[in-house]
Amino acid sequence: MDTVRDISVSAVPTSGDILKPKQLHAALLRAKGTSVERTCREIGIVTKTWYRWLQLPAFREAIDCYKEEWVQQYENAFTNLLPKVVNRHSQLLDSKTEAIQMRAVDSCHQHYSRNIREQEVKSEVQELKEMVRILCEQLAQQRAAG
Repeated sequence: MDTVRDISVSAVPTSGDILKPKQLHAALLRAKGTSVERTCREIGIVTKTWYRWLQLPAFREAIDCYKEEWVQQYENAFTNLLPKVVNRHSQLLDSKTEAIQMRAVDSCHQHYSRNIREQEVKSEVQELKEMVRILCEQLAQQRAAG
């Protein structure tokens, strides 16, 4: 089975600031979902240092970049598994046992409904982001006008 490979520490573009290896490692751990406390313990820093690093744009960018890379790798791995999933699901739908058929139908319906809702939420989030952007621009214009 394909699995998501480890993310390369060197793959992170930064906004001009150069991060130390320990900071990149911390960003990588956090992007993978490790708690702040555990990340600090693993790399040997106190949480106060973590929150100081979090003030650095390059550090926040590194976390975001690692998250995006991890999500992309996960999506690619999942996409590669889809033909197997579809084939197996077809086999279950053709089962001689009605209970198995019904569970396969229910599973399809649940996943389809969840996917539709996720798309709706993504669309709503994009609309809200655009509204916030417009409001920020209007606020900046009002401040500039005095």
